[in-house]
Amino acid sequence: MAASPHMLSAPLRGLVVALGDLPDPVFASEALGPGIALDPLDDTLHAPCDGEVIQCARTRHALTLRDDTGGEWLLHLGLDTVDLAGDGFSLMVAEGERVIAGTPLLRFDADRVASQAKALLTPIVLTNVVDQRLELLVAPGQVVERGEPLLLCHGEVGGGADGASRTETLSDAGRDATSSTDECTSEGAEARCETTVAAARYPCTPGGASACHRPGA
Repeated sequence: MAASPHMLSAPLRGLVVALGDLPDPVFASEALGPGIALDPLDDTLHAPCDGEVIQCARTRHALTLRDDTGGEWLLHLGLDTVDLAGDGFSLMVAEGERVIAGTPLLRFDADRVASQAKALLTPIVLTNVVDQRLELLVAPGQVVERGEPLLLCHGEVGGGADGASRTETLSDAGRDATSSTDECTSEGAEARCETTVAAARYPCTPGGASACHRPGA
């Protein structure tokens, strides 16, 4: 029997942007998983659903939330923001903390971050996708209010042994059989991800700011 769809609400007010339109090859190709992005119009990121904070970046720009169905959502504030080394970011939760939808997670100085990072565009990515279909409830190009329904996740979640993905995604970008990003680096203008089917810790590394999954402790 199919599981009931799981809803994510918008973690902040912002303009909806398809992952494929992001100026970052790792997120745009859905190498980290399917999802959506928001161009923030306020300064605080909130929990999009009930769950547990399972990882926070040392540089405070990103965190991973495990929802009550087991889905693990990477919330990544801005692109290449790991290079800011935490400047302009304030975490409001800690690893292991239980949160409910709407709980403030991360506050940021929008002007400071925007002046130093590539963009404020904030991907929201399901990193342990196996056999899900994400249904977008607000069209790209539209402004969504914080707390407004944003996504429905249909199907089971969790890492399969072979990582095979049969997921319909929100963009037409293809991707290989589901792989988790082990460690992300950037060489020149091209970001590269080394992939593995193992579910492990995924540290952000300076220079690979936009290509991180499960920011390191």
